Amino acid sequence: MNGKEKDSKELHLIGSMEGRQVKTVGLGYSHVAVVTEEGELFTWGDNTFGQLGGGKKRKEAQRVEGLTGVVNVSCSIGEQYGQTGCVNANGVGYLWGSNYKYKLGHTDINMDTKQDSQAIQAVIVS
Repeated sequence: MNGKEKDSKELHLIGSMEGRQVKTVGLGYSHVAVVTEEGELFTWGDNTFGQLGGGKKRKEAQRVEGLTGVVNVSCSIGEQYGQTGCVNANGVGYLWGSNYKYKLGHTDINMDTKQDSQAIQAVIVS
């Protein structure tokens, strides 16, 4: 990450991830998620819909609190409405971000607006 909102044709190390071994990366429409070998989840980018797992839009990787033992992550890449999902070592899944078109599994709430979508934090998939 080069700390600038412009495209780059050069490779850049993720400075805020220095010293950590990356296991997997999820690339979203407007955000990124990284799982480390230690099972930590880091996110950065746009957070309009809460897809970073807390906080505001950010340029640097920040650890998502409350999640441990993460083994895989996926970010939405199709529509502009952001979602993130991860699975931990025990097979428990978590989803957060926009519930647009019920993508988080909240069938009683269809959040079509940015303002409402921020209310969704995480849901455990059983």
